[in-house]
Amino acid sequence: MNVADTVRAALLGALWGSVGAAWAAGLQVARVTPSSVVDATPPAVTQLSVTGRLDLDQPLQQVRIKLSAQDDVSGLQGVWLSFKSPSGVSQVRVQADVAAQGLVARDVALSLGMGSGQNGQSVMPWAQAGRWSLAELTVHDMAGNTRVYGPAEIAAAGWDAQFSVVNPHVDLRPPVLDRGEILTPVLSLADRIPGTTLPPLVRVRLDVSDQGNTALSGLQQATLQLCRVGSACATNDTLELRYQSSVTGQGRSSVLMSGLMDPVSQRLGDYAISSLTLYDHAGNSTWMATKAQGGKTNFLKFFPSVTVTILP
Repeated sequence: MNVADTVRAALLGALWGSVGAAWAAGLQVARVTPSSVVDATPPAVTQLSVTGRLDLDQPLQQVRIKLSAQDDVSGLQGVWLSFKSPSGVSQVRVQADVAAQGLVARDVALSLGMGSGQNGQSVMPWAQAGRWSLAELTVHDMAGNTRVYGPAEIAAAGWDAQFSVVNPHVDLRPPVLDRGEILTPVLSLADRIPGTTLPPLVRVRLDVSDQGNTALSGLQQATLQLCRVGSACATNDTLELRYQSSVTGQGRSSVLMSGLMDPVSQRLGDYAISSLTLYDHAGNSTWMATKAQGGKTNFLKFFPSVTVTILP
């Protein structure tokens, strides 16, 4: 090989070396890595079992819940199960945050009962006796994909997801409104709560009774809505007042509800009571609403006046 051939061979070698390096680099860039895979598929439950029963007169009673779930990429993150009472009035929910990142399959153990511990939920001491059944099962993965199994999907899967409750102490009666009073019939958006930049609160008092059956749970929460007269109850045309209590066993409650006005977007005018929802600690509820809101309640039978006037 003469000098010219030697130089030509060197140049070709260098050229093909550069092409090979570029080709290899291209492969490196094009290679799919786990972090670049898009997870758009929700996890799926493959197995579910519910065993045990609850005798609420006995200590440390538990129902064991086991399920297996699969996810294609990101991994299972959370599980929620809702069981409904025999009458369908009450529900109890149990959930677990498992954060199984990257695991294709995952087994989850949960418990339901008195003193359930980790991944558990305590049953209310006035839970209805009889067969409680799974009403809804929800699973979601680390990528935010969610799958919900309703009654039809649960039946199609063939899961016998039930447990029995033995309990002579039950509350199946919802709370009822005895009377109420609007304590702030006229308010001005220009006024302020002393020491703050907030407009004054809308305040209402409710007298509520809860009778129970062989047990009495008592009022837990109330939500009252007022709508601007003549409006369609859009966001800026409503006032919402809430009340919540952790005290149980009260047959009669006189409660104060309050709600904030929006100092910027709240519209002026007369606001009338449109709906009221009451819940007791056993999960029983009463919903009352005007005809315009799909109900049949005349709130003037319970309140001396049903309007709040908002001025500039």
